[in-house]
Amino acid sequence: SGLPPANIVLARGVGLTPHLEPFDAKRALKSACIVEVGLVKGIGRYLGMEVIDVPGATAGLDTDTEAIGRASRSS
Repeated sequence: SGLPPANIVLARGVGLTPHLEPFDAKRALKSACIVEVGLVKGIGRYLGMEVIDVPGATAGLDTDTEAIGRASRSS
């Protein structure tokens, strides 16, 4: 069809999800995570953590670290 050959295969979302014991049950703690990155939020959810979204948390140099601190104290 006139297209160049593929030079990479991106296999996103394939495979089996392993069974992992929820973090809280394994450690006898209440856990939560404050993150700005979607992948890490997903890992936190998968481990049974409360994922806290903080307005102003951007994962960049302009992130509101004081807002993150307040959120961590109130959860």
